[in-house]
Amino acid sequence: MSAPPKRKRDMEIAMNESEDTPPQIAKVQKRQDYLSWDDYFMSVAFLSSMRSKDPSTQVGACIVNEEKKIVGIGYNGFPNGCDDDLLPWARQADSPLDTKYPYVCHAEMNAILNKNATSVKGCTIYVALFPCNECAKLIIQSGITRVIYYSDKYHDEWTFVASRRLLNMAKVTCIQHEMKTTSLTINFTSPPPPSTPAERRKHRLRPLVHDDNNPSRCHGCRATCEFLCEGCNQPFCGAHLADCYLDHLHT
Repeated sequence: MSAPPKRKRDMEIAMNESEDTPPQIAKVQKRQDYLSWDDYFMSVAFLSSMRSKDPSTQVGACIVNEEKKIVGIGYNGFPNGCDDDLLPWARQADSPLDTKYPYVCHAEMNAILNKNATSVKGCTIYVALFPCNECAKLIIQSGITRVIYYSDKYHDEWTFVASRRLLNMAKVTCIQHEMKTTSLTINFTSPPPPSTPAERRKHRLRPLVHDDNNPSRCHGCRATCEFLCEGCNQPFCGAHLADCYLDHLHT
């Protein structure tokens, strides 16, 4: 079976290509499962919370400017220089001094104090938990104009009622964010690098030596084959050879 004129031309081009000839580039579509900006910044807040040593509550915060650049990150913990092996982590005790509350710095406070910009005025803060009244004061005084929070589980406690009152009066926008995914997996295993043009060129073609006693059949149509594709090690007739080789170029 002889190859149609167009396929024959493709085959001849494939057989005579230089190693330096650029391969045909297939159109590659962008990923569709990438994180939205809100999911991304909230995920950064949750990731930051994993640095907290608090055994009962881990909260992270992420401050973002109008250009969608992170300018501050923080998580709840004790002040710098204060030994977290000596100070208490308890939520309840006979004395307030034996609980964590007089000593701990909240995530919002640390994110504001950790800022890498001159000001956080006009910024948005992403936080895992709705801010308490003390953090609301800091948010307002620092000039942050939006609070994106994930959980509001202490909604009815007086400190959070006071917080909403302050934020509303200061016209700070508060939005509860619903993540599009319930979990995020970080894979630290490097994926294999894509094949280079030079590697793709290893899929070369060569004429096939016929064995009259055991003739090879085309992988595409079962006709008597003329060539072997070294990329997939399959025999092809002239009509299907070019298609096979061009498929390799697009992989």
